[in-house]
This record gives sequence, structure tokens and C-alpha cells, in this order.
Amino acid sequence: MQELGDKIISNAHVRFLNGGIRWLNLDCIAHDCGISRKTLNQYFKRNQLIDAVIENLIKAYHQSLLAIKRKRLEPLKELRMILSFTENSSHDFSAIFLRDLRKHYPGNWS
Repeated sequence: MQELGDKIISNAHVRFLNGGIRWLNLDCIAHDCGISRKTLNQYFKRNQLIDAVIENLIKAYHQSLLAIKRKRLEPLKELRMILSFTENSSHDFSAIFLRDLRKHYPGNWS
């Protein structure tokens, strides 16, 4: 069961980052996952799915930063790797996705 939840989140992740939240179409996500909309709704409602995608993004970034930290590099090398990771990771977010987050979650951006 958890695998299907992960599949839904993964599919939504790609759609969110490319098209933004306003184009979120649960029917399309359900179709891409090979399930019905009713089955998708048993796992996530719209806002729950948005939250799950954001939580996954945070978890992935945190794990990547911990991996850099575990290398026990000299401080300047570690900083350079963290900055490089941050710069490269920023390309994961489309302007549409960030704009939609600001629009739909205005209290979190002030």
C-alpha cells in the first residue's frame, strides 16, 4: 500500500514542479498511476498531496545535505559543496511552482 502512496507522490512531484499547483489535476495523476480518482482520494486529498510533495522535497534535500556533512570535509570544501548543491537544486523549481506556492500559501511567504 505504501508503494502506491509513494507512486502518487512521485507523479504529483513531477507535475507540481513542471506545471505548478494551479494546474494540479488529480484525475491526471490518478490516470498516470493506473488507479481511479476514488482510490487516489483514499490516499490523499488535494492539499494533503501538496503537503506530501513538499515534505518529500524537504526530506530529500535534508538527506543530501547530511550526506555532504558525513564526508567530514574541510570546512571550506564542505561549504563549497553545500553552495554548489543549493545552486544546482534551485533549478528543480519552476517559476510557476514557486509562484503558486506563494499564492496558495501566502502566510508562509511573508
